[in-house]
Amino acid sequence: MMTNAKLAVTMLAYFCTTGTVRAVADEPKFEVVLKRADDKVDVTCKEKTTTFSVRSPFGIGHAVVSRVADDWPERVMLRLHLKGLENLRIANEKMELTAERSEKDNKLHLQIAKNKSEKDLLELTKLPEIRMIGSDGKSSTQIPLEAGYFEVLLPKVLFESKPKSISISWIDFYR
Repeated sequence: MMTNAKLAVTMLAYFCTTGTVRAVADEPKFEVVLKRADDKVDVTCKEKTTTFSVRSPFGIGHAVVSRVADDWPERVMLRLHLKGLENLRIANEKMELTAERSEKDNKLHLQIAKNKSEKDLLELTKLPEIRMIGSDGKSSTQIPLEAGYFEVLLPKVLFESKPKSISISWIDFYR
């Protein structure tokens, strides 16, 4: 059986050799597996929020984020450094969330696409807005988004079942 210290060293060694994930030693550890070799995920923690910052030069990608700790952080933020967001899908073993443009406010929101345990479509429920942040760190509406990112605080409902991992897929329409 691997001790926690040995596991942390093993994971840090994995992150360093693949060059795909950068984490600070005191941060909660996650295993991040990326589909494309040129994609990169930075994991940072500040107070009670863990942020996964995704950079994808090709613009189409997939990541599986697995937790090593017993629980997910209190707040999980996703940042996609893309010029445009054509498609976003975030899933665990029980539910899938997708990006939808709201007819009410013409903003991009996460929506529950389906509950995998029941295999039925759920009533679309308004979930967090996906914000566009410009290179100046302020809210932006300009597309293509140059040197900025799309940001969303992932809803707690995604982590209620304490999934071991979540998967994230994205497509940049400016690829």
